Amino acid sequence: TGDMISLDIPNRTISLDGSWRFRLEATDCSGDEAQCEGIVQQWFAPGYDDAAWRELAVPGHFMRQLSDAELGGRGSDLAFHFAWYRTRVTVPADVVGGTHRLRLLFEAVDYRADVWWDGTLLTTHGSHLGTFNPFAFDLPTTTAAGPHTLVVRVQKPLDQAILSCGRNTGAGTDFKTILDGTKGYWDGRPGANSDDFDARTKQWLHTGGIARSVSLVATGPVRIDWVFVTSRPRGRRGADVRLAYTLTNRSVVDLNVVALAGQGGVSLVEVQGTGEGGSFSRAQ
Repeated sequence: TGDMISLDIPNRTISLDGSWRFRLEATDCSGDEAQCEGIVQQWFAPGYDDAAWRELAVPGHFMRQLSDAELGGRGSDLAFHFAWYRTRVTVPADVVGGTHRLRLLFEAVDYRADVWWDGTLLTTHGSHLGTFNPFAFDLPTTTAAGPHTLVVRVQKPLDQAILSCGRNTGAGTDFKTILDGTKGYWDGRPGANSDDFDARTKQWLHTGGIARSVSLVATGPVRIDWVFVTSRPRGRRGADVRLAYTLTNRSVVDLNVVALAGQGGVSLVEVQGTGEGGSFSRAQ
């Protein structure tokens, strides 16, 4: 259309960092998740009473905040069980209704994450997997001002392929399957690394949990979700710049998106937008 919708609308970010309720599953139920205590007892439900749960700081790795006794001691399976986080979120009245849109943003959760908002599972296409990568969810447009319940279930699974690489087995038996660090065993080192540690003991003091900030982001109906910029030098005074981005349009009209040139002489071509509910990614 000929109408112009500005993307230059300041986002309002509401931090959800702080003290959350926390509890570990008592048993390893990853083989049959329907039988997990947290699922059976509906720890994700808004009305569940979590008053007896301990408090834990978010962001942070739960292995760095719990005592050895709470984790069952070195080499215990408990550190690899599902870990549950719960918090109450108060949504302000001035960010709901009209053209406001709400987005739940996780900067990083290590390693597997499932998310519930007011008892509704948001990770409907499978669990989030990763260590450093951010992810987000659009909340329903019917979200009302007032209290809500956010629940996150995290697991740092045991990588059975990490075996002892010492004199008893040799380096050839060490095959990591979970990409968690860039080198060595920084992601699975229990204080010190012995050649004779088995996989469980070697990974016991791992990183895991809601590792970076969580926030509620209020935007307009059109927003740029992610931007990734890379550059390649070209001679002594120039560079080629590659811009990758994802744009979401929750308005009721189709858009033509044009990125204007800056003072450096960089210009990006026009990009055809999408209609209501649409989202697209483009690299230029």
